[in-house]
Amino acid sequence: MRLHLTGVQLLPFPPPFVPPEVEYSLTEFGKTLIPVISALGNWGDEHQLLSNNHFSMLTLPEIIGQELLQVLSLKFQKVP
Repeated sequence: MRLHLTGVQLLPFPPPFVPPEVEYSLTEFGKTLIPVISALGNWGDEHQLLSNNHFSMLTLPEIIGQELLQVLSLKFQKVP
């Protein structure tokens, strides 16, 4: 995604100029994402599942249960 096109990031040089080294910065609008990204990082730190010093991944059926998964899959199937 090109963050400068969405107004989140400022480019130090306007395109098409591409300097050998570029330093990016956030716009004021982009800075409003800092608490959100920080909260996601904190949530991840608090909820990481460790098994033998490796991350352990759970499947959706393990998380919500196979029966609920079947109900959800029926609910979202396309009707012909």
